[in-house]
Amino acid sequence: MLKIAHVMNLAGALFLILLFCATTAFSQEKKKPEKPQAPPTRIKIPADSTKADSAQAKAGKAALPQNDERLQLPDVLIYGSGGEKRTAGKKITISPDQPELVNPPSLYNPLQTEDVEAGERQQLLQTGAKSKFRQFELAAFGGQYDLYGGNGKYWQSLAAFNFGIEADYSHLGGQFENSQDKRFSLGMRLGLTPSPGNNWRLSAQHVSADYGLYGSAVAGHTRETLATAAEFAGDFELSEVVRSSITAEFGKGDLRNAADAASAGLFDVENTYYAATGEVGAHFANSELKLQARTLGDQLDAAGNDSAEVKWHALNFSYNFALSGKVSAELSADYTAVSVDGAATQTRLRPGARMFLAPSRKLVITASFSSGFTYMPWQNALAANRYIANGTRPLPEDNKWRVTANVDWQVSRNFVFKAKYENQRIDGLNYFLRDSLGTFALHRDDFRMGLASVGGQLIFSETMKLDFSLNLFEDALRLNGQDFNNLYDVPYRGEFRAPVTLTLAPRKNLSFETQFAWVGKRRTALLQVAEAAGEVPRFQELSAYLFSTIHMNWQAAQHVEIFAQANNLVDDGFDAWQGYPEMGLNALLGARYIW
Repeated sequence: MLKIAHVMNLAGALFLILLFCATTAFSQEKKKPEKPQAPPTRIKIPADSTKADSAQAKAGKAALPQNDERLQLPDVLIYGSGGEKRTAGKKITISPDQPELVNPPSLYNPLQTEDVEAGERQQLLQTGAKSKFRQFELAAFGGQYDLYGGNGKYWQSLAAFNFGIEADYSHLGGQFENSQDKRFSLGMRLGLTPSPGNNWRLSAQHVSADYGLYGSAVAGHTRETLATAAEFAGDFELSEVVRSSITAEFGKGDLRNAADAASAGLFDVENTYYAATGEVGAHFANSELKLQARTLGDQLDAAGNDSAEVKWHALNFSYNFALSGKVSAELSADYTAVSVDGAATQTRLRPGARMFLAPSRKLVITASFSSGFTYMPWQNALAANRYIANGTRPLPEDNKWRVTANVDWQVSRNFVFKAKYENQRIDGLNYFLRDSLGTFALHRDDFRMGLASVGGQLIFSETMKLDFSLNLFEDALRLNGQDFNNLYDVPYRGEFRAPVTLTLAPRKNLSFETQFAWVGKRRTALLQVAEAAGEVPRFQELSAYLFSTIHMNWQAAQHVEIFAQANNLVDDGFDAWQGYPEMGLNALLGARYIW
């Protein structure tokens, strides 16, 4: 039986052969004279953190380094293709250039719905046009779902007003091991346009939540989190060619435990962070030049422990240009300086490159190379896993290299072929493991990750589409610069996954989407098998499982939208899978009024 590494290498070779054959075939394709079209002069890469996934800004999280491009960990709760997820009945798109810095990603957690429609509202506020402001929005939704072996009822409400003031409250009740869960959020967003081409945005948010802990020594104890953040951002048009932008953010977060929590080894934590980004860009006919400076500070004060602080400074240069009507590219260089707890500053100068190739209107090929430091601020780690151990904190990761290649080929009117190959090496990857208390501590190890994917989309009609793919993953722990043993896999990663998504839209105001995903057996370091003296540690293999979901969206009237969602995740080993609490049959029903 071939080792998984050999299979991945073979997959990479086959991918390159396929890429060469497809490019050659289309370069020889005879086409009728066509009307010239504007070339893809640049690859759009969001630079302003306020224009990326605004869920992070709304939750009060620090601006993240721009060059982070980690291979995403398993999306077992993903809804739809192309990086789309559903939160409270709405589809949120995650840009491939702005991957989430969480391990694993919380793709569907009804207790974390602060990003509902946030991106759309933010875009409206940025325009500064009051006629486009959403005057009023009210949403309420609830359901029944399983959580950590229990089940109960859940409901949440959301209100938003035209000046960007919004609030929501949620409550969870039922026979759960973490038996209480409340969350309140109040935010304000204000967008101004003092002159054409100049936009200012000011936002502030406060979030409080309390919940019970589960597992081992911490069972029965409660925890409260408080987070307050403010952000100012602006875009400025200096001339017809030159534009600039600035973003400044400050936040403070507290993690508090019940009075008797000290007996379980728990203690309070205070977090303070700041982040600022400045950018100047020049746009020409077929090129774009950018210079960006970033700084970030993240300080953690834990009772009984010394203060910890990470300081981050970076300078990025990028040049985006068109080589021809069918080829465009981007070259970049990133200089980063990182200091942890006042220790000697580490510096890196890392190059990056992207290429966009369209030899035909039916074939698109993209490739990229990147490297450099990445960092997950403590607030992001808490959002990724609210059962995080009090004293734990993330540290900067050193991305040695990451290469990607993607092919989208429209074979016919009814079939689109898609292929992907990615490989990445990270030194000091942060990931969660449960500790002896029952909370989750962050661990760091050197890893190499790989992914090969082949799939496509069948288009039966304008109202019916079928997406499918076959994904093969490879992970390897690195010791002393060598890939040690593939038995030591990164937790939460499946070696084989085959998702299928079916989209139906029988009426203009009614749509359905359903997905089935089979995940093969995988090994995890979360469940270590006891070994005899001198025996090499072995890690338990989790069984295969099937995940299914269905989503419905109905525009019942001009201002009324009704949505429903149900999913079923069956996995005997779910106790080991932190980050995936929604096990069993979960259902959500809601309505939204927009005026």
